[in-house]
Amino acid sequence: MSNSVIVNFHANTATFARASVTFRLGDAHGELFREYNATCAHVDSIDEEQRVVCWADATQLQPGQTYSIDVKLFANEQQTTPFARGPHLLPVDPSLLTYRVPDPSKPITFIAGGDYQVGPDARALTKFAMLHKPQPSFAMLGGDVTSRMLSKRVIDATIGYSNAIKTCYRRYDRFFREWYEVASSVPLIVSPGNHDAGSYFIGGEIDSKKLNVVARRRDVPFYIRYFPQHTNLQSTPINDRLTYHSHKLGNLISVLSIDANVIEPMNSTRQIEFIEETLSSTNSTSFDNVSLWFISSKKFIIYLPLFDKVPVSYSFEHHYHVFKATKSLLANAVVGDSNSTKGVTYLGDGAWGIDHNGQGVEHWYDEVQKNFKHVFIGTLQRVSSGGVQLDVQAIDEKGNVFFQTSKTKQ
Repeated sequence: MSNSVIVNFHANTATFARASVTFRLGDAHGELFREYNATCAHVDSIDEEQRVVCWADATQLQPGQTYSIDVKLFANEQQTTPFARGPHLLPVDPSLLTYRVPDPSKPITFIAGGDYQVGPDARALTKFAMLHKPQPSFAMLGGDVTSRMLSKRVIDATIGYSNAIKTCYRRYDRFFREWYEVASSVPLIVSPGNHDAGSYFIGGEIDSKKLNVVARRRDVPFYIRYFPQHTNLQSTPINDRLTYHSHKLGNLISVLSIDANVIEPMNSTRQIEFIEETLSSTNSTSFDNVSLWFISSKKFIIYLPLFDKVPVSYSFEHHYHVFKATKSLLANAVVGDSNSTKGVTYLGDGAWGIDHNGQGVEHWYDEVQKNFKHVFIGTLQRVSSGGVQLDVQAIDEKGNVFFQTSKTKQ
């Protein structure tokens, strides 16, 4: 993450033969840094229009450097063609994009949240987060992209979700548009949510231990296709991408995104091995879209014992549309308040603009729980002791900080 980023964009299928992504130093008139070939794949889950999703791995970037990004489409090997966005895609030219590569030698800020409901509240939360200094370098979205209900007659809030319905692809378009308008310079690290895979695992299959329902990949029309989270995916079929991933910021921290039984089975050997390898490499924080502690307490998954073995500071978990912060937990017991370095603090619980759904339940390990829409702002930095300090604030849609916690891990 401190020297690479994936540029992902959508276009019309009939207008070009190939695509590339150009990085220039500074603004759009700056010196050419590098041009990266893009890989494109047809989005076969949309019937109403022809669309492709393209991505390019921008590598060997310089920490701290700001780049201007331009997308080029070619009618043939030499001739460029106007960027065709399709009827519902972004109304602005992607060449307006800039990206500042995070520098691990300086403080780094990020945004974290889940259950994003497109609309004024989510927009306000993101805008206030973007005012933070230094400006956020990335955002962790813990699944479930929604849009606001368009009819006052609809009273079931779950109608706002795409729920893996093929005809609901424009809900993602609305999200991408809003994100571009508010935080276009901030890359997204995304974990799958249950509604991204079909509401409460609709159309799924029971895994081998019959512990929960796992959505079949073929029933997930957009999430896997829209969010490439690994580099070097050019030869991987677009719907075979792994749905768990990690992102390393120098020697500061590893961000681990878990697929908590949404698409990848929770007893997946390959994901467990991936988690173990990632957590053993450096200080870590994790995020997902299912409350790990809640379902683990029911013996549904084995992730928490893995966290106990290594220096995980915080786990951001989202699902219940409330704000919550746990006490520090280790070996199924409270070992301190949310600032304690002895255990893991779990922060959540998915209210990036969405209303409370009445499902949040206070537990013995909670330090605080409130029906607040919110996002988290995290700041990472190396301190004089040589350790890594992670400060986390929670803000509401008016920009007020209503919760703070901090940990330093050596």
